[in-house]
Amino acid sequence: MERAQTQTWWDAHREPVELDSPRDLREAGARLQPAAKPARRIRLSLARVMDAAESGEYLGFCLACGAEASGVEPDAHEYPCECCGEARVYGAEEILVMGLG
Repeated sequence: MERAQTQTWWDAHREPVELDSPRDLREAGARLQPAAKPARRIRLSLARVMDAAESGEYLGFCLACGAEASGVEPDAHEYPCECCGEARVYGAEEILVMGLG
């Protein structure tokens, strides 16, 4: 007994499309996605964050580059970083509340 082959959506729509320009790509209905930056892991120890929180000096940390920032409110989030420019500076207490420290 022969099994009937079922055709998936992918099988029905996988014929090659020749694209010569970005306009052809748009017309084909595809979207250009920017290349994703590789995730950069920073090391931020609990002791370092606790010391900053207990110091009372309004310290925070950038979660993009790991830089320490001063003059940051305890509940600050997404402040711009003076080192890397990313809006990823969080207050030390906020980092503890988020469970990242």
